[in-house]
Amino acid sequence: MGKVVAVILAGGSGTRLWPLSQPGAPKQFLRLFGQRTLLQQTVERIRDLHVDRILILTGAEQRMETDAQLRELGLDADQVEVLSEPVGRNTAPAIALAAAYLRDRLGPETRMIVLPADHHVTDPEAFRAALRTALRAAEADALITLGLVPTAPETGYGYIQAGAVDDGVAPVVRFTEKPDAERARAFMAAGDHYWNSGVFVWQAGTILRAVWQYLPEVATLAARPWQEFQERFEESVGVSVDYGILEKAANVLMVPASFGWSDVGTWEAVATFLRADGRLLPPTVDAMSDGVDVLSQRPVAVVGLQDILIVDSDEGLLVLKKGHGQDVGRIAKSMTPAGRKGGVQPLPKRVEKPWGAELIWAHTHGYVGKILFIRAGESLSLQYHREKDETIYVLRGQLRFRHGPAPEALSERRMKPGESFHIRPRTVHQMEAEADCEILEVSTPQLDDVVRLQDRYGRAA
Repeated sequence: MGKVVAVILAGGSGTRLWPLSQPGAPKQFLRLFGQRTLLQQTVERIRDLHVDRILILTGAEQRMETDAQLRELGLDADQVEVLSEPVGRNTAPAIALAAAYLRDRLGPETRMIVLPADHHVTDPEAFRAALRTALRAAEADALITLGLVPTAPETGYGYIQAGAVDDGVAPVVRFTEKPDAERARAFMAAGDHYWNSGVFVWQAGTILRAVWQYLPEVATLAARPWQEFQERFEESVGVSVDYGILEKAANVLMVPASFGWSDVGTWEAVATFLRADGRLLPPTVDAMSDGVDVLSQRPVAVVGLQDILIVDSDEGLLVLKKGHGQDVGRIAKSMTPAGRKGGVQPLPKRVEKPWGAELIWAHTHGYVGKILFIRAGESLSLQYHREKDETIYVLRGQLRFRHGPAPEALSERRMKPGESFHIRPRTVHQMEAEADCEILEVSTPQLDDVVRLQDRYGRAA
């Protein structure tokens, strides 16, 4: 058989876990469970399966942060490759794009493990064991999905009805999208229904033949060289692989499994794990309340409330009645600066960057105050400001700082905590962290006054 490639789908709109996730900054970039983000945990989980290669598909606007998170894992282009989708078109066109890429590079017999970047797994070895079974089944001309043995009558998950299990694999009878509570309880009682994990295994050629049969408007693009497919990607119809292909195909099999899975698609789902880790706390002061959970760095007082989840972050405050987590995504877009009355951006505001993050704690007509969090080994662009005048002060770490009148005439100094530097307009400069750094920056208010001369993240003019 051909090589095995893990294809990680890392797009998303970033609305379901507002205010921690944001439109354009989806939940795979969050460090919800430990020191690694969901994307990084997904990569590490699949690396231990010893696949030949990892291919990550992400949105163009999320490419820089994806690259930065992979560098944190010490991965290079020989181990993992990132492809950008010009626009979001749901999972079927994205998978077809990845399959066309693998067909052209490695051959149609390449087996693909397709999995989301933002799910949580508590038993990675059981997860890998299920994938090994699916990889064996994918040697035939079949489309394989992983089905999770349900532990509760969840209404937020899709379900798969399967036939008798033979050698670890069962034929799929039907797919059912999120059922109501009564049907979910009936599925649990029947014993032949499983949660749809959204994890798939097949050969690149097998899924492309299915695309040709069931999604001809996508297939006409996928038949072209993959570079042309990528350039014309926005012409694809937006449809999920479940609805567009799997619900119609006859050669669909399922591997039943149990590996402590959640798509962590709602705050209630996240809360289950945070509570077990001791990170979800009761209110600081609780008067005449019951069933209130809090995720916050600040003291929170609650009076007379029942069954409430409070999530407090730099971007906003969410007060959620438990059971309504599916509605968060609907209101998240109205909580962007453009959607709020007056379009006012609250402070402090954290902005993720390819080199780390910045926390804007003040923005007035007279000055801007920031704290820059620069990861070890990362650097800001070589740049200058036309008008902005700023002073930097090292709070933590070791900073390598270059400055001068021109790129070819730079002086270099190493700055440690307590040291500062005044950067005047037109001074060419660059900051690089030799160890994780926190930098206090106070400047005049021209936030967009940056002329990038060189940039390792492809942002230079």
